[in-house]
Amino acid sequence: MKPLLFSTLLLFLNICESFCFNFTVEEQNILDYEVPAEVKKDFPYYLAGYDFGGAPVWIFQLGRWNLRKYVEKGGESFEAMDKHGSQILLRFRESGRISCDHEENTHSGFVSIMDMDGFSMSQVSHPETMMYLVKHFKKFDSVLQPGDLKMSFIINANFLFRRVWDLGKHYLGPAVTSIEIYGNPGTWKGQLLKHIPQDQLPEIYGGPTGRKYLETFD
Repeated sequence: MKPLLFSTLLLFLNICESFCFNFTVEEQNILDYEVPAEVKKDFPYYLAGYDFGGAPVWIFQLGRWNLRKYVEKGGESFEAMDKHGSQILLRFRESGRISCDHEENTHSGFVSIMDMDGFSMSQVSHPETMMYLVKHFKKFDSVLQPGDLKMSFIINANFLFRRVWDLGKHYLGPAVTSIEIYGNPGTWKGQLLKHIPQDQLPEIYGGPTGRKYLETFD
């Protein structure tokens, strides 16, 4: 769907990274960093499609990410994971800044779907991993400006994640008002479809049979 829009988005993301548009020196260094293949494989993310206004919809399955593995390793492995996470957030941000809202004629911002399915006690019970997660709530607020995040859906949120949320939500700043949290699929699938056309979602998130991600980054 929308192959021209998709290819244009990727082209502009590459141009932005090449010519440092909107980036600080630190951000450009992060984007220039070559993430090891193992880290990319362990922490994939996906472009699903576009919402009704043309905002890119990104999906990442944080509940399945083994953050603790890299926190415990420390050193270069931890640094690689941390930079990869920062790259993801910067690319989400820039995709929203270069996409035009069809109705408002302004940059659209981006939509994210954070799937917490699989989030386990092994992550929550490790203090250093919990601290790392909370730290990223702070980073979220420092990287994004008003209008960058159009909407975020946190889905399949269990009681373990809600503990993390209670610790970290205070650091999110104004962005917290754009975030909705849902537990079971019976609730969140209907909410997603209010904001995102069904043909822009993969089958596992309420899209039509056989629909996959528009692009996989791993």
